[in-house]
Formats: sequence, structure tokens, C-alpha cells
Amino acid sequence: MSDSELQLLPVETSKSGVINVYVQGNLEDKQGKTVILTVHDVGTNHKAFVRFVNHPAMAEVKQRAVFLHVCVPGQEDNAPDYIHDFPSLAQLGEDLVCVLDKVDVKTCIAFGEGAGANIVCRFAV
Repeated sequence: MSDSELQLLPVETSKSGVINVYVQGNLEDKQGKTVILTVHDVGTNHKAFVRFVNHPAMAEVKQRAVFLHVCVPGQEDNAPDYIHDFPSLAQLGEDLVCVLDKVDVKTCIAFGEGAGANIVCRFAV
């Protein structure tokens, strides 16, 4: 799945600036589906979780879920140098609430890898 097959959803946050979220699945069809929020590790971006979701072993889960792949600011493909004060992991975690508010989701499952797992833990707290 290329980025052209994902829906880009920029989310303005209070502490982290704009966070790009890549939606895999149909947000209009989220009723009755599980929403899964993902946050990648340092040195990668949302594509790491897109590849994970596209693995054949995930086919049944993919049919029953909508994925919100968070791309940490400055980690997008061909992103320019990040010149702002980089948000802390705690700030990024707190701002994930803005992502759920933007798509009108009350609950989700959150996956993170490495630094993304740290961000997800802070979000859960």
C-alpha cells in the first residue's frame, strides 16, 4: 500500500504542532470496527506499521479494523530539518488525544514500537 492509498489527516495539536496521521481503512465505516492507533520508533515513520498491517497474517484484523498511523513530526519521507523545539515524549503522548478527537473516536487499541511505545504509554496514562 502506497501513501496514495492512505488518507492523510493533518491534526493540529496544542503542544506538538501538526501531527500527520495516515488512515488505513475507511473512517466512514468505523462503526462496529476496532480503531487501532500506531506510533512508530525513532528513525522510521508510519510506513513501518503500514507494512505490518499489510502482512498476510494480518488480513483478518485488517478487515475488522481502521488504523490511525501517527507520523511523529519531522519523520515524514523527505521531511525538511525540524527547526522548532521538538516536543517531549510526554507532550506527544498527551496530544494523541487530539487525533482521537479529530476522528470522533472514544476508544482505541494503541500499538507502539520503541520510542512510539513510550509515547503510547504516556498517552494511556
